Amino acid sequence: MDVLDYINESLKARSKMRFTYRDEEYDGIVVHRGDDVIILQEETDLEFDGYQIFLINEVSEVRFNGFDAVNNEILQNNGELEKLKALNWFGCVDSYAEVLKVCCSSKIWPAIEIDVGDDAAFYIGIIKEAGESTFTLHPYDAMGVWEDESVFDYSDVVRMEFDSRYINHFNNFMKCQPS
Repeated sequence: MDVLDYINESLKARSKMRFTYRDEEYDGIVVHRGDDVIILQEETDLEFDGYQIFLINEVSEVRFNGFDAVNNEILQNNGELEKLKALNWFGCVDSYAEVLKVCCSSKIWPAIEIDVGDDAAFYIGIIKEAGESTFTLHPYDAMGVWEDESVFDYSDVVRMEFDSRYINHFNNFMKCQPS
């Protein structure tokens, strides 16, 4: 099977697999496949913890072996598969631009990895505006300090994450800090 076959199988069978994306490994189950992106409900320590959003064409490898099969049985046994969910708005997004527009209108504060030349920067914060080709982000840093708003092209987005315990805790803290 090729990468697209595995992505489709994970979505259809609600099966946990390991996805290699830009040389990083992520475990989880695909809960949505759009034209350009997949949304993965991430699994860590045999529990679901947030969502990762990747470009389909940059998923280089998918693993499904005996380890993953046992993990699927454990996820069934511990009740985690019952918690697996694709949020209603997932069905209407095919690209990072569409995801960011939903985040803006729904007040979802995502984490976004941005390609900045030879490196990538990781931001968490508020999507203030989502236009045709760019979006405005008001991020905060790891010290809990609000940074200046920045405008990025959608094509600069490398990866997105939201609704993980880490991001939710940090966002809840920052919502009480003056911006």
